[in-house]
Amino acid sequence: DDLRIIMNPQLNPDALNNLTSKKETEKQNRKNQDIKNMIEKKHPNALTFNNEDLLYVGDSHGQINVWKVEIYQGDEVQVKDHYLIKHKEIEGDQINELIIHPLSKNQIYVHSRDNCIRLIECEHSRGTRVKQRFFGSKCNNFMIQSCLSPDGKFLVSGSETGQPYIWDAQTEDPVT
Repeated sequence: DDLRIIMNPQLNPDALNNLTSKKETEKQNRKNQDIKNMIEKKHPNALTFNNEDLLYVGDSHGQINVWKVEIYQGDEVQVKDHYLIKHKEIEGDQINELIIHPLSKNQIYVHSRDNCIRLIECEHSRGTRVKQRFFGSKCNNFMIQSCLSPDGKFLVSGSETGQPYIWDAQTEDPVT
């Protein structure tokens, strides 16, 4: 009897390479669909990049989506990773502004529509916690914005009352 070897097409190296690239394509398509769903259902209000190509998107539901974005020559953009930052104090409140702290890559100022700006610290081992709260600026109905001085010492915000607010970013004290 002749010995016959029949190669299983699933074990063929070319088929494995095609399968791997197909899985990678499907994974990328799922990420793209996640982005599309987020934009369609959760109105992105605040968008900012940090220095490590992470895109932070604050939405109308009080959540912060974070994506690792890689931009290649030409028009090719790839989303590599995604995670969600949530905290009970901002859930359900529209986010107007996100400011990455210039001296700390895991701290974000979050200006939401509940009359408070929070410095949120995100650590993988400890989770998300509110480190500071800044009160005074009124922000319920309009897209009120805020900013941080380049040295990170002062937080400045508009208000629905028309009055600007300035705080010492270290002590949370208003500057008069």
